[in-house]
Amino acid sequence: MADNIPNTLNIIEPDGSINYDNIEAFSAADYAFLLSYAQSIGKVRIGANAKIIHRIVGSFAKSWGLGLDLAAQYDASSRLSLGLTLKDFPVTYNTWGFSFTDEEKQLLAMTDNVIPVNSVELTGQRSILALSYRQPLGAKMNITAALDLDVTFDGKRNTLIKTDVFSIDPHLGLEFDYNKIVFLRAGFNNVQTISNDLTGDETLSIQPNVGVGFRLSDKKNHRIPEIKLDYAFTGLNRSSEGIYSHVVSLIVGLSKKKNTYARHIALVKT
Repeated sequence: MADNIPNTLNIIEPDGSINYDNIEAFSAADYAFLLSYAQSIGKVRIGANAKIIHRIVGSFAKSWGLGLDLAAQYDASSRLSLGLTLKDFPVTYNTWGFSFTDEEKQLLAMTDNVIPVNSVELTGQRSILALSYRQPLGAKMNITAALDLDVTFDGKRNTLIKTDVFSIDPHLGLEFDYNKIVFLRAGFNNVQTISNDLTGDETLSIQPNVGVGFRLSDKKNHRIPEIKLDYAFTGLNRSSEGIYSHVVSLIVGLSKKKNTYARHIALVKT
């Protein structure tokens, strides 16, 4: 969620003067409802997310969307795992609706702004290649290193690796866990080149993130459902500018002893 975004639509008075008192603030938020299914087949795990997305931008723009994510994970050893995720497969649809008054439409036209119309937004597929390695630190503690490579095929992006055909955005993270109950996480992503318009100099920007997680389960008797609660604070390098996100995820899983499966429901707000 982003708060206190200035709305300057009414900053100009009818006589052409500027009145800063007319600036109002609005918020933008994304909500996602996820229904997940996962299945283990030997050393391979497969899963899928069906997601409903709701976006709100102030009082003048809303959208509803549907999407699908597919994933597979392979345990190469007791410590090394490989994974592949296809996000927004084949595309995610978002239907936008806008509500402007006739006066607001006139102001948009007078200031050479495009008047938004109801439309459909398509989010292209993103492939994620991943690997993780877990190192035990005693009987109950572990540290896990993970590397993800986001691969997109919609042209050159401002990522660490970029070509005219595809772009690759790396993510690197570390997770410390105690007895698979408490998790502490840190990592970085959004490795980009930032250009200074005045000097022409280029600098490398990296976004650090931190998080914490908790898990409650009864593996032996399965008398209670598995519950996971995760929190992440992203954008530490730009938090002073208000460019950050709080990501909260609640997962409830049901399982059977003979044929293990899981159905997850998560609510995410950024």
